[in-house]
Amino acid sequence: MLQQNDRAEGVKEIQIAEDIKSEWEIRRSRFFNVGYKEGLEEGKSASLQAGFDEGYRNSTAAGFSAGLEKGKQATLDACKKAFKLT
Repeated sequence: MLQQNDRAEGVKEIQIAEDIKSEWEIRRSRFFNVGYKEGLEEGKSASLQAGFDEGYRNSTAAGFSAGLEKGKQATLDACKKAFKLT
């Protein structure tokens, strides 16, 4: 009878250990997937921000140049009109 109880306890301990291992694998997989997804989103966000910053710098320079040219043309047009050169 004692041996049967010892075996039953041993089987129970093995089952508990297997359950713990199974639970560990499930949780590890979930956290890995969540971490992977969060890292992916963070990477996309950082990349998107870097692209936006670069585009902003480039468009600011282009916009400034275009504004200068437009200002020069407006000045010439105003001078022509003021001095009736057209």
